[in-house]
Amino acid sequence: MRTAWNKGIPNSGFKQGYTPWNKGKHITMHPNSLKNLEKRVPPKHRLWDGKTRPEFCGENHPLFGKKHSQEAINKIKEARAKQIIARGEKHYNWQGGISPLSDLIRALGKDSQWSKSVFIKDNFICQECYKRGGKLEAHHIKAFSIILKEFLNQYSQFSPIEDKETLVRLAETYEPFWDISNGKTLCIDCHKRIPRRALSGL
Repeated sequence: MRTAWNKGIPNSGFKQGYTPWNKGKHITMHPNSLKNLEKRVPPKHRLWDGKTRPEFCGENHPLFGKKHSQEAINKIKEARAKQIIARGEKHYNWQGGISPLSDLIRALGKDSQWSKSVFIKDNFICQECYKRGGKLEAHHIKAFSIILKEFLNQYSQFSPIEDKETLVRLAETYEPFWDISNGKTLCIDCHKRIPRRALSGL
């Protein structure tokens, strides 16, 4: 059993007889905060000076006892049905089922080796904020999705669904995937600032 570090040390008397600065005072909300509160909280559930906050559960909840109308229920069902129909080949962004193929290529050992080579090339320095070390990520200057499309166009005789294993083997020797000059080192914060369209190549 561990002994407390301050066992046997006499109390210095700090805060004994000390009166808190806010004793007996009511909290006053900033005018801007009060305006925002009035917009989003119903009057009977607002918090005013000196009053306790009501519980937002059970009968005190503003939606207690309320149910969706049959019309709203039908709209929800229709929306969910459309989501189910729009999956797979019927989805507007269907690209022939290449997503699993890209995952398999990225899962190759060469992908992690490529990332390490990019870090070494850039001396483990983020190429945006120039901070060295920390949590780093290798970013494709030319988007991986564009390289993948070019790869599939070059080997168009193979199906990305039926011939996945063959395409994965070919991807190991496809130089554009593993070209370290197409990569740059970024820290996580700088990588997050890159627009998603740039990452996808759109």
